[in-house]
Amino acid sequence: MRITKEHIVLVILGVIVYLGINLYLGVFSSIFELNKIGDTISYQTASKYLFSKGIAHPFRPIGIAFIFGLLKSFQPILIIIFQFFLWTSTILVIYNSLKLVTTTKNSFLLALTFLLFISNILFVSWQVTETITTFLLSLSTFYVLKYNERKISKYLLFSASIIVFLVIIKPGFYYIALVFSLYSLWKAISSRASIKQFVPLLFTLALLLINNSMVNHTYGKFKPSFIDDHTLYIYLGAYSQTEIRNTSTARIQRERRAKIKSLSYKEIHVLTQSDMKFQLEYHPFVVIKYWLLNIKQNTISGCNLLNFIKKEKNEKRGNAFLYWLSLIQNTTMVLLSIILPIIYFIRTKRLHFFWIVTTIVIWYIILTSGISYYQGDRFHIVFYPIVIIQLGYFFFKRKSINIA
Repeated sequence: MRITKEHIVLVILGVIVYLGINLYLGVFSSIFELNKIGDTISYQTASKYLFSKGIAHPFRPIGIAFIFGLLKSFQPILIIIFQFFLWTSTILVIYNSLKLVTTTKNSFLLALTFLLFISNILFVSWQVTETITTFLLSLSTFYVLKYNERKISKYLLFSASIIVFLVIIKPGFYYIALVFSLYSLWKAISSRASIKQFVPLLFTLALLLINNSMVNHTYGKFKPSFIDDHTLYIYLGAYSQTEIRNTSTARIQRERRAKIKSLSYKEIHVLTQSDMKFQLEYHPFVVIKYWLLNIKQNTISGCNLLNFIKKEKNEKRGNAFLYWLSLIQNTTMVLLSIILPIIYFIRTKRLHFFWIVTTIVIWYIILTSGISYYQGDRFHIVFYPIVIIQLGYFFFKRKSINIA
């Protein structure tokens, strides 16, 4: 990739915006406290499992455990520096993606909009997977767009390999990764791609196989993690029972946590499957109702991370403004991700590969977010770059382009 003045300016502006927001909120003064709350604890535990015991964590895959554990072994702050590098790289990936379909000026201006998203900036300083996931999804989209324009198999295989790698970072992408991999392999074989073009995808599939095998060896089930069972049973499963039993969700959750405390993870998997099967058989509309309520709640919420950040000047009004800004951004991006593909199809009467893949990925994220609740905007911020690229494609795509 040739470095241009636009790349340099985007990085400089990124540094300025990141430092400005974090200094204003006093994030740097409480960064170590911030990384002792919420999901950060389980990621740190996963790294200890992998490096000290040589086993997989039941909820966090080996990919993220290895990355965080390796960086922390040198210096904990390296995790934040690494995530900042990925955040700035995401800006450049957005720019490079848009350059495939529109002018330099349009690409630059649209890439700048990513600097406005508060949650993506703040999550850089939190040891969770959102920043890494955002970067990988944007990079995969870049190769999807390249394949869409050139129909060269290596781009499709690159994109699929990134999604497969994403599974050992964030296991919720497991099923979509399997489907995309099979499709990519079929298309590449059909087009008689060279053997070396398959290497990245086969490598990431091997990593996924190792992860699943380690989980199976320790916990007795061949899958990337048990986070889906835990979330489904403790969150959506308990939430939908609130109405049926006419009691509080907190009470049902306490009962369920006590019930699974003495069970193996394999037994929890079986219990979750039977529980959800029972609920869908006898109370399907109640389950669907609370699943949709979860999606709604996660769509009209802002950055919950702001609740944990202690601002040095303690100006609550500033925090409230940023929360509402992040809420508006969340709702707007979700609505755009639903409306844009529909309008594009109605307008063109054609199913473009780029729109099919990106829409499936985004809608998959939105729909699966319904198994949990009160997560703020963290489920959705990972697809903001894809929506920005969709906007560029929708409004500014040129009829003929020269792709290097």
